[in-house]
Amino acid sequence: MAEASIFSQLSRCHARLLLGLIKKEAVFVHANKAQSDYWTSPAGLKWIEHEHALDTAMAGMLDMMLDAAGINSTDHVIDIGCGTGASTIEAAWRVPDGRVLGVDISDPLLNRATNRAEVAGAGNVSFVLADAQTYEFSDQAFDLLVSRLGMSFFSDTVAAFQNLARALNDRGKMVFVCWASIAQNPWFSIPKYAAEAKLGPQPKGDPDAPGPTAFQDCDRVVDLMARADVSNIEACSVDIALTPPGGVAGAARAASKVGPAARVIKAYSGTKADEAAIEDAVRLAFEEFDDAGGVRIPGVVNLFTFHLMDRSHRLPAGPLQRICSDLPPRNLKPPEGYGFRFRGGRSCATRHPRTRDFITDTTSCGPRNTGIKFCRGQCVSGSEKLSSRPARNSASIS
Repeated sequence: MAEASIFSQLSRCHARLLLGLIKKEAVFVHANKAQSDYWTSPAGLKWIEHEHALDTAMAGMLDMMLDAAGINSTDHVIDIGCGTGASTIEAAWRVPDGRVLGVDISDPLLNRATNRAEVAGAGNVSFVLADAQTYEFSDQAFDLLVSRLGMSFFSDTVAAFQNLARALNDRGKMVFVCWASIAQNPWFSIPKYAAEAKLGPQPKGDPDAPGPTAFQDCDRVVDLMARADVSNIEACSVDIALTPPGGVAGAARAASKVGPAARVIKAYSGTKADEAAIEDAVRLAFEEFDDAGGVRIPGVVNLFTFHLMDRSHRLPAGPLQRICSDLPPRNLKPPEGYGFRFRGGRSCATRHPRTRDFITDTTSCGPRNTGIKFCRGQCVSGSEKLSSRPARNSASIS
């Protein structure tokens, strides 16, 4: 399987699709067995049961991510953590002359994704049942990696980034979206508080452990990306609106069945009566989000984009370069050999792609406070010396 070209697999898959079949391979090195077990358990299978509600609620989030990716019609795309296939199929419509490979660790979810793609007539789609952290993708097979909420579940995130980077070509990029904190998302916080009020506090865990909100801290994720040797990193928080169907009652039903509320109910062996009471409390709280019979629940996600680092590149000689702009950073191009990171409307920071010096810049550069600094080594501007951290493993980067 590892020796076979992904593209030849996709071609065979396309041919079989005409017969109503989509090729699906199963290859596992169980670095993430806990996730495999979860997403094949009754808790994970709730994503199939509530598929329509969840996909409808997150439609705006998916569109935002795919728009940010700047997809070309001929792109070869890989979709990580594709679940029941909504993101894979939507990406496929955007690459009529390209191909999309959906990857997930759950066989039941992929069975459903396969069925949906067949019904939709998405002839440029295939799926692989695999652990994306360890699966041997063909080298440089893809132009673009996307993921709607699927990148924060790896046991070793750096290893996963490195493995996935090998699947991209020289101009490849990754664009993915993950949840911000529970506190910033009423979709999570309201059901969580309702469940805790009824049953007790949610058992404490490691906030950085694999899970839906493991990537809530942009700084931490950017650091993981840098360790995986990617550059031109952009990370920003994006305000979204979740739009589940079925009015307030439908929203409360879906939000109570997955996420923190479901975990509290499981921890306390909640009864059907407990579940009904929690859903009732969520429904009452969600009434403030009623929008002429529909529902718009505010939320925040973190959007990450980055390109691969060219390891053969060498830093140019020259003095410190400093750029400030009130434009979004995607309208800026860093000087040759440099990378940047952006935190819109808050603070700005730069990670040097080779020394990995990390500079935090809180200087206001216009109404959007979007100061961008590009630098080499210790960053000094006139008499101002910005804080930096020592290079990490810089000797190993050639």
